Amino acid sequence: MARRHVRTSAGAAALAGIGIAAVGLAAPAQAVTVTQDYECTYEVLNLGQIAGDPDVSVSYTVDLPTSVEEGEQITSDVTAVVTIPESRRDSLYSLLNVRAVDAPSDPLNAAGVSVSDGTDSVDGDIAFTSPLTDVPASGELVVTATGSVSVPAPSAGTYDVEATDLTAFIRGYADADGQSYTTNVTLRCTNVSESTSVGTIEVTEADSEPTPTTDEPTTDEPTTDEPTTDEPTSEDPDPTTSADPTATSGSPTSVQTPALVQTDATQGGSGQSPALLLGGGLLAAVGSLGLALTRRRASARH
Repeated sequence: MARRHVRTSAGAAALAGIGIAAVGLAAPAQAVTVTQDYECTYEVLNLGQIAGDPDVSVSYTVDLPTSVEEGEQITSDVTAVVTIPESRRDSLYSLLNVRAVDAPSDPLNAAGVSVSDGTDSVDGDIAFTSPLTDVPASGELVVTATGSVSVPAPSAGTYDVEATDLTAFIRGYADADGQSYTTNVTLRCTNVSESTSVGTIEVTEADSEPTPTTDEPTTDEPTTDEPTTDEPTSEDPDPTTSADPTATSGSPTSVQTPALVQTDATQGGSGQSPALLLGGGLLAAVGSLGLALTRRRASARH
């Protein structure tokens, strides 16, 4: 049988320990009260085990859910009314001079719980405490304690919630107001009830809800066809500018046209232009110079 063990620190629950159990959270709960019988040994500080009536009864009130989903926590508040027989009460009162008792937060103050279907089970512990309680001069010692428990629900199925063994660490005081600590007693108890069941609980399969998916629409990013332009290059002549090297930047340029030379105008009534007369004079001078040079060379030979 597969068993899992869970230790809970619930902070509060019975004096002689509550071997009680679980119960739940998810479904509507119903208060249930059951009585469990224990056989206990008593170990007294500096005295060891002492003989006496071993019987202790505990009435538990718990809130059992009708069902929970697997994987959820099974939780419950617990109230326990613990009855210690008169012979044990008398030992505390007469032999140990105890007038009040309590059960503090201590690892020994723990009760077992089992949630089982015979094959699968989850086991847990309850940590408990009990307030200061007077020890009467006669009769039984009755102590009321409270606590809680939480264990994870096993796989789907029908489960018994069972009270198992318990231990308790009881402090004894010589006065009713708990100022004079005098001794302590440790109880180790075995559940001897004909039925250890506190109730039943149905564990159902967890709902499997599909995770919704969202298909986000995709959009195409708009594209822009930008017009391309040819950058002007230095090799492309500007038809509006002149190749005149004297043109200055920033000033408008114009195409230079050659000056016309008038050759048919008459001057002084001679009928010849000044340019023509000048050209003829130059040719005559060159010819006279050439003739003089020829004569000199000829005379030199003779």
